[in-house]
Amino acid sequence: MAVEGSGAVPRSIHALLTAGTFGGLTDGQLIERFVTREGEAAERAFAALMDQHGPMVLRVCRGVLRNEHDAEDAFQATFLILARKARSIQSRTSLAAWLFGVAYHVAVDARSSVVRRRLHESEAGRAKPQAMAEATADDDAPVVREELARLPARYREAVLLCSIEGLTQQQAAERLGLPLGTVQSRLARGRERLRSRLARRGLAPASALIWASAESARAAPPPALMESTLRGALRFADGKSAGMISAAVAELTQGGLRAMFLHKMRMVAGAVIASLAFATGAGVLARQAAAPGPGDEPAAAKEAPRSARKDSLDAAGARRLALGTLAQAAAIDALPRFSYRASYRFGRIDPTRGVAPTLDDLRRALNGPVPEMERQDYRIGFSWDEARVLMEMTPGKSRQDSSHRFWTRTEAWTRYESNDKSSGEFTRAAGSAKIWKSLPTMFDYSYLRVAPHQSWWGRSINNNNSQTMSPIPPEDVSWTSLGTETVGGETCDVLDSPLRSQRLWVGRDSGRLRAALGYELDYDVEAMRDFHRSEALRRIAGKNFATYREYADWAEGQASEDQMTQLQRAWREGPVKPGGKIVVGEYIVFDDYREIAPGVWLPFRETRAFPHAENKIFRSELRVEEVGIDRDLAGRFAELAPKEGDSVKDERFAATIDYKFSAKVGDDEIHERAEAEHASRLEAEELPKARAKKAFAAMVGKPAPALPDSSWIGGPPPDVAGRPYLLHFWSTWGDSCKEDLPRLKGLADRGAIILDMRPFSADAEFIEQDVRDQQFGHPAFLETNASRGVTEDRIGGYPAGVFPYYVFVDAQGRVAGHGLLSEILDKFGPALIAKPKAPESR
Repeated sequence: MAVEGSGAVPRSIHALLTAGTFGGLTDGQLIERFVTREGEAAERAFAALMDQHGPMVLRVCRGVLRNEHDAEDAFQATFLILARKARSIQSRTSLAAWLFGVAYHVAVDARSSVVRRRLHESEAGRAKPQAMAEATADDDAPVVREELARLPARYREAVLLCSIEGLTQQQAAERLGLPLGTVQSRLARGRERLRSRLARRGLAPASALIWASAESARAAPPPALMESTLRGALRFADGKSAGMISAAVAELTQGGLRAMFLHKMRMVAGAVIASLAFATGAGVLARQAAAPGPGDEPAAAKEAPRSARKDSLDAAGARRLALGTLAQAAAIDALPRFSYRASYRFGRIDPTRGVAPTLDDLRRALNGPVPEMERQDYRIGFSWDEARVLMEMTPGKSRQDSSHRFWTRTEAWTRYESNDKSSGEFTRAAGSAKIWKSLPTMFDYSYLRVAPHQSWWGRSINNNNSQTMSPIPPEDVSWTSLGTETVGGETCDVLDSPLRSQRLWVGRDSGRLRAALGYELDYDVEAMRDFHRSEALRRIAGKNFATYREYADWAEGQASEDQMTQLQRAWREGPVKPGGKIVVGEYIVFDDYREIAPGVWLPFRETRAFPHAENKIFRSELRVEEVGIDRDLAGRFAELAPKEGDSVKDERFAATIDYKFSAKVGDDEIHERAEAEHASRLEAEELPKARAKKAFAAMVGKPAPALPDSSWIGGPPPDVAGRPYLLHFWSTWGDSCKEDLPRLKGLADRGAIILDMRPFSADAEFIEQDVRDQQFGHPAFLETNASRGVTEDRIGGYPAGVFPYYVFVDAQGRVAGHGLLSEILDKFGPALIAKPKAPESR
């Protein structure tokens, strides 16, 4: 690691940590302090996060990168990314898992760069010896890291904190803000799952213990590395260039941020196809099963043949055939009752592959060998009747836990059970719509994802597009014939729709869907960076957004299903890179069709190949074991329902609460508890606001603090001598802050002076974009290290803590009032737009 540049060195991390106590604070509370506080408080919060997680991050980087300098570069880049992305981390209690993932991917990126550089040097005949001897890598460590990364987030978090970071179970519970029993249960399950997976891959359970040794994992990073990383992170979070870091660190940091940006773009567009192999979410288990073995081909399918056709298809014919084929796949929607149970086996074909696969690669993978240690399996089932829906996953030969989701129009439960049935817990959601929309992957039965479905509980669409191969209605797009190809010994018409990102192979003799490809075009993401300001988005959302971050927040949290479909279509109509390449996501072959009801046919066997985890190719096989159209789910619901004393996490009300189930406790009492918890949290949030308002009130009638001379974005501050002006304290992440912008623009157009006042945690790049977009005619002030007041929680000499909030300064330079915009305009509106008096003539 080379640390470049110079400048004032902040207080040492030891000094920052001993200057005050952060004992008992969770990761989420530390992040909150970092993004909302200023000065030493923010530095101490970030230093505490580095102290807690630095050893784990460095160990991950060292495990991937054998060179110590490269590992330290990846370490620095990981914490620089945390500093920039702290405000947007969705689950702030899972910081260890988040950092583990970032560190691992940054280190892998660094390793790829090193390999490319050495290959280039070798080809040029100028390869140089290593500057330092490379550390000897543990041969088992990469496998342990990979399996750890594949654990469900809630289990991985417990294992990381207790087995990697060396915390006691009580300390981990305090860090996560969870009951001790919950942490103990998750730790036990996570360790057991990790041990069983390592055993299947030929590693002794001791491998995990050696790699995860708390003593070695807690070895502190070098003090110089910690100091330089803290210094760079604070500057980077402040929107400045972290000038003291090396070019390699800067490249890794920008690469990591760029990867996150592209991932978010693709997620909003519904293009995350490659992650369909496993379910994620609050306790959804990673689904992996062994690939099919040789020599077990199904019996001949009972199919309805049609006459072979020799003619080629025009556009109208391709459209008719595509719509008819997808209508077959959606025919089960008409059944009042339906259920299936299937075995699912899954395995990795090529553990060394690292380049994006082609369609031919996926086709070859359907017959490729799968190492025994890679094979896993489980059983899945999905059922509905007129009033109930049930989705179950139970272990096969693999030692996995079970999950059961069951819901009606008014009730929604998820039940998790340990493999040995010794423990279980429940999550209760607010109705069927929420649990349905939250499912990251609905069907391992891929045939049920080929066409969109409409059922009484909802449509098969969610934000990451994994309940259906494409949410865009097939009748709303054009279809093209790509000629014919042979699949499974049958000549097939190949039909393609780029807007649906889907390709179909339809048998000419059988009339059945024989194969399907999910893909995306190689879009020019750089050309789409201004999509949040495009006319297409305005038509969909009814507005544009000042920043991409605002657009992404809206798309992920507020957009309706129809708007999500329109967004994905708008994205897919965007510019494509030259060359016509496609990025393949999954290729599925269907056979053994059987009629389960008059006119309703399903394939009872399907094989699938797809890239995942650094483009490694996986293969799965699903065999339907049972299909029914008359199953009554009432009995199964009674079996799955919580019993007296079962642990429940209730998410139905304003605040999520944990309790032990009791039939004697009604919803009214649970509601009251949730409301009390919600009120307690609100009170804690309101305390800083109350203090800030009291401080503002004390300033009324007194001379206003002078406007700072520096730290203005968009130009120097205007001359306000003898003129009234309005200070607008706001933060880019609050929706309520944005609601005032149209009225502020109107005031600015009428001559009012409006100055933005932004907190230290705001992003300078986004503020600069805001200044351009708002066109107020005046710059924005960003509180920084150099411009902070004497005390904390101040912006430009004013108390902070309330967003949005306004201060009106009159023409005499006195603080005349404070409050919300409506309150300011009611009291001072005419004075705000008053013109300055012309100087008297002599």
